[in-house]
Amino acid sequence: MQRLGLDEEAVPIKPVDPEEIEQLKEEAEAIADRAIAGYLGAKKKYEARVAAQRVADSHKRKGPEPEELRERLRAIRESIGESKSGSH
Repeated sequence: MQRLGLDEEAVPIKPVDPEEIEQLKEEAEAIADRAIAGYLGAKKKYEARVAAQRVADSHKRKGPEPEELRERLRAIRESIGESKSGSH
């Protein structure tokens, strides 16, 4: 014990001021409140971003263009005189 610096004598305990404890509790609560508010704000932004992405994805054209529409486009191009190698 002596080799480790732990003599048989008790380590003196420093008294803590109750006002200091209350102040530390208030500071800890304020920090926790800010952390929670930050987390909730970030979560709300993330959810809004995900919702916006879902809307954007729903407006994207899905799958290949139907053959019927391709035929109609070809017919329109031919009727206005565009060549087959046009801008397609």
